Amino acid sequence: MSSFFRRMSMGVILVLCVGGALAPVAAQPGDGPLGLQWGASKEAVEKIGLRLCCRQVGLWGARYKVEPETFRKFPRSFGDEKEVYLYFGNTNKLLRVYVAIVKEDGESRFKQITQLTSTRYKYLVEECTRKTYEKYEALEKETPGVSCKEYEKYVVYKQNDIEVFVGLEKQGTNFQISIIHFHEALYNAEVARDLPL
Repeated sequence: MSSFFRRMSMGVILVLCVGGALAPVAAQPGDGPLGLQWGASKEAVEKIGLRLCCRQVGLWGARYKVEPETFRKFPRSFGDEKEVYLYFGNTNKLLRVYVAIVKEDGESRFKQITQLTSTRYKYLVEECTRKTYEKYEALEKETPGVSCKEYEKYVVYKQNDIEVFVGLEKQGTNFQISIIHFHEALYNAEVARDLPL
Protein backbone atom coordinates (compact mmCIF):
# COMPACT_ATOMS: atom_id res chain seq x y z
CA MET A 1 0.00 0.00 0.00
CA SER A 2 1.40 3.39 -0.90
CA SER A 3 2.37 5.82 1.85
CA PHE A 4 -0.30 8.20 0.56
CA PHE A 5 -3.12 5.70 0.92
CA ARG A 6 -1.91 4.69 4.40
CA ARG A 7 -2.21 8.33 5.45
CA MET A 8 -5.72 8.46 3.94
CA SER A 9 -6.80 5.45 5.97
CA MET A 10 -5.79 7.23 9.20
CA GLY A 11 -9.18 8.91 9.14
CA VAL A 12 -8.43 11.96 7.03
CA ILE A 13 -9.73 11.68 3.49
CA LEU A 14 -9.34 14.46 1.01
CA VAL A 15 -11.03 14.26 -2.29
CA LEU A 16 -10.28 16.15 -5.46
CA CYS A 17 -13.21 15.71 -7.75
CA VAL A 18 -13.15 16.74 -11.31
CA GLY A 19 -15.82 17.06 -13.96
CA GLY A 20 -14.76 18.96 -17.10
CA ALA A 21 -11.91 18.20 -19.47
CA LEU A 22 -8.45 19.49 -18.74
CA ALA A 23 -5.92 19.82 -21.51
CA PRO A 24 -2.54 18.28 -20.69
CA VAL A 25 0.02 20.89 -19.73
CA ALA A 26 3.76 20.25 -19.58
CA ALA A 27 4.90 20.04 -15.96
CA GLN A 28 7.16 22.83 -14.78
CA PRO A 29 9.51 22.57 -11.81
CA GLY A 30 7.40 23.17 -8.70
CA ASP A 31 4.19 23.12 -10.77
CA GLY A 32 1.24 22.05 -8.60
CA PRO A 33 -2.38 21.11 -9.23
CA LEU A 34 -4.70 23.64 -10.86
CA GLY A 35 -1.64 25.63 -11.88
CA LEU A 36 -0.70 26.53 -8.30
CA GLN A 37 2.87 26.29 -7.02
CA TRP A 38 3.76 23.65 -4.46
CA GLY A 39 4.97 25.32 -1.27
CA ALA A 40 3.17 28.60 -2.05
CA SER A 41 1.89 30.53 0.96
CA LYS A 42 -1.79 31.25 1.58
CA GLU A 43 -1.09 34.91 0.85
CA ALA A 44 0.52 34.10 -2.52
CA VAL A 45 -2.51 32.03 -3.50
CA GLU A 46 -4.87 34.86 -2.50
CA LYS A 47 -2.85 37.32 -4.64
CA ILE A 48 -3.99 35.55 -7.83
CA GLY A 49 -7.60 36.32 -6.87
CA LEU A 50 -8.68 33.16 -5.05
CA ARG A 51 -10.79 33.83 -1.96
CA LEU A 52 -10.11 31.40 0.88
CA CYS A 53 -12.44 30.94 3.81
CA CYS A 54 -13.46 28.64 6.59
CA ARG A 55 -10.04 27.86 8.10
CA GLN A 56 -9.85 24.48 9.81
CA VAL A 57 -6.85 22.88 11.47
CA GLY A 58 -6.27 19.13 11.57
CA LEU A 59 -3.74 16.42 10.81
CA TRP A 60 -2.66 18.25 7.63
CA GLY A 61 -2.40 21.65 9.34
CA ALA A 62 -4.41 24.62 8.08
CA ARG A 63 -7.09 23.89 5.47
CA TYR A 64 -9.09 26.50 3.57
CA LYS A 65 -12.07 26.20 1.28
CA VAL A 66 -11.79 28.15 -1.99
CA GLU A 67 -14.96 30.16 -2.64
CA PRO A 68 -16.58 28.79 -5.84
CA GLU A 69 -17.08 32.19 -7.46
CA THR A 70 -13.28 32.53 -7.65
CA PHE A 71 -12.57 29.13 -9.30
CA ARG A 72 -12.06 30.92 -12.63
CA LYS A 73 -8.94 32.53 -11.10
CA PHE A 74 -7.05 29.22 -11.00
CA PRO A 75 -4.22 29.26 -13.56
CA ARG A 76 -5.60 25.91 -14.82
CA SER A 77 -8.95 24.34 -14.15
CA PHE A 78 -11.01 21.27 -14.89
CA GLY A 79 -13.94 23.60 -15.61
CA ASP A 80 -16.54 21.95 -13.40
CA GLU A 81 -15.14 21.93 -9.88
CA LYS A 82 -17.77 21.88 -7.14
CA GLU A 83 -15.45 22.25 -4.15
CA VAL A 84 -11.76 22.98 -3.73
CA TYR A 85 -9.78 22.79 -0.50
CA LEU A 86 -6.16 23.88 -0.11
CA TYR A 87 -3.94 22.55 2.69
CA PHE A 88 -1.01 24.67 3.85
CA GLY A 89 0.26 22.51 6.71
CA ASN A 90 1.57 24.20 9.84
CA THR A 91 4.25 26.21 8.02
CA ASN A 92 2.00 28.01 5.49
CA LYS A 93 3.19 26.00 2.46
CA LEU A 94 0.77 24.43 -0.01
CA LEU A 95 1.22 20.66 0.33
CA ARG A 96 -2.19 19.12 -0.50
CA VAL A 97 -5.17 19.96 -2.71
CA TYR A 98 -8.74 18.62 -2.79
CA VAL A 99 -11.30 19.23 -5.55
CA ALA A 100 -14.83 17.80 -5.64
CA ILE A 101 -17.23 17.52 -8.58
CA VAL A 102 -20.38 15.44 -8.87
CA LYS A 103 -21.23 13.89 -12.24
CA GLU A 104 -24.08 11.70 -13.52
CA ASP A 105 -21.71 9.88 -15.90
CA GLY A 106 -18.86 9.30 -13.49
CA GLU A 107 -17.37 6.27 -15.23
CA SER A 108 -16.41 8.08 -18.43
CA ARG A 109 -15.09 11.10 -16.51
CA PHE A 110 -13.07 8.82 -14.24
CA LYS A 111 -11.46 7.30 -17.34
CA GLN A 112 -10.63 10.78 -18.74
CA ILE A 113 -9.05 11.92 -15.50
CA THR A 114 -7.16 8.66 -15.01
CA GLN A 115 -5.75 8.94 -18.53
CA LEU A 116 -4.70 12.56 -17.94
CA THR A 117 -3.14 11.64 -14.58
CA SER A 118 -1.24 8.67 -16.02
CA THR A 119 0.21 10.94 -18.72
CA ARG A 120 1.54 13.44 -16.21
CA TYR A 121 2.38 11.15 -13.27
CA LYS A 122 3.84 8.09 -14.93
CA TYR A 123 4.06 5.47 -12.17
CA LEU A 124 0.94 3.57 -11.11
CA VAL A 125 1.57 2.35 -7.56
CA GLU A 126 -1.86 1.08 -6.53
CA GLU A 127 -5.28 0.37 -8.00
CA CYS A 128 -8.52 -1.23 -6.90
CA THR A 129 -11.85 -2.10 -8.53
CA ARG A 130 -14.75 -3.17 -6.32
CA LYS A 131 -16.34 -6.49 -7.11
CA THR A 132 -20.05 -6.58 -7.93
CA TYR A 133 -21.36 -7.21 -4.42
CA GLU A 134 -22.67 -4.42 -2.22
CA LYS A 135 -20.08 -2.04 -0.74
CA TYR A 136 -20.95 -2.69 2.92
CA GLU A 137 -20.46 -6.42 2.38
CA ALA A 138 -17.07 -5.63 0.83
CA LEU A 139 -16.10 -3.46 3.80
CA GLU A 140 -16.99 -6.30 6.19
CA LYS A 141 -14.74 -8.71 4.28
CA GLU A 142 -11.81 -6.26 4.48
CA THR A 143 -10.04 -8.10 1.69
CA PRO A 144 -7.29 -6.02 0.07
CA GLY A 145 -8.14 -5.17 -3.52
CA VAL A 146 -11.79 -6.10 -3.02
CA SER A 147 -13.47 -3.46 -0.84
CA CYS A 148 -11.69 -0.35 -2.27
CA LYS A 149 -12.84 1.44 0.91
CA GLU A 150 -15.82 3.64 -0.04
CA TYR A 151 -14.83 3.86 -3.70
CA GLU A 152 -16.09 1.91 -6.67
CA LYS A 153 -12.54 2.08 -7.98
CA TYR A 154 -9.38 4.10 -7.51
CA VAL A 155 -5.82 4.49 -8.74
CA VAL A 156 -2.74 6.03 -7.12
CA TYR A 157 0.08 7.46 -9.23
CA LYS A 158 3.44 8.72 -8.02
CA GLN A 159 6.26 10.63 -9.63
CA ASN A 160 9.14 12.08 -7.63
CA ASP A 161 7.59 13.54 -4.44
CA ILE A 162 4.04 13.85 -5.77
CA GLU A 163 1.28 11.31 -5.20
CA VAL A 164 -2.09 11.61 -6.91
CA PHE A 165 -5.15 9.61 -5.89
CA VAL A 166 -8.07 9.35 -8.35
CA GLY A 167 -11.21 7.65 -7.04
CA LEU A 168 -14.78 7.06 -8.22
CA GLU A 169 -17.47 7.05 -5.54
CA LYS A 170 -21.21 6.46 -6.01
CA GLN A 171 -23.39 9.08 -4.30
CA GLY A 172 -27.08 8.36 -4.80
CA THR A 173 -27.73 8.53 -8.54
CA ASN A 174 -24.53 10.51 -9.19
CA PHE A 175 -20.81 9.83 -8.97
CA GLN A 176 -18.01 11.84 -7.44
CA ILE A 177 -14.61 11.62 -9.05
CA SER A 178 -12.01 12.18 -6.37
CA ILE A 179 -8.51 13.45 -6.98
CA ILE A 180 -6.02 14.14 -4.22
CA HIS A 181 -2.68 15.79 -4.98
CA PHE A 182 -0.13 15.43 -2.21
CA HIS A 183 3.47 16.68 -1.99
CA GLU A 184 5.23 14.11 0.18
CA ALA A 185 8.55 15.96 0.63
CA LEU A 186 6.86 19.13 1.92
CA TYR A 187 4.79 17.08 4.35
CA ASN A 188 7.79 15.04 5.55
CA ALA A 189 9.84 18.20 6.09
CA GLU A 190 7.04 19.62 8.21
CA VAL A 191 6.72 16.44 10.27
CA ALA A 192 10.50 16.34 10.82
CA ARG A 193 10.42 19.98 11.97
CA ASP A 194 7.79 19.11 14.60
CA LEU A 195 9.60 16.04 16.00
CA PRO A 196 11.33 16.49 19.36
CA LEU A 197 15.12 16.12 19.31
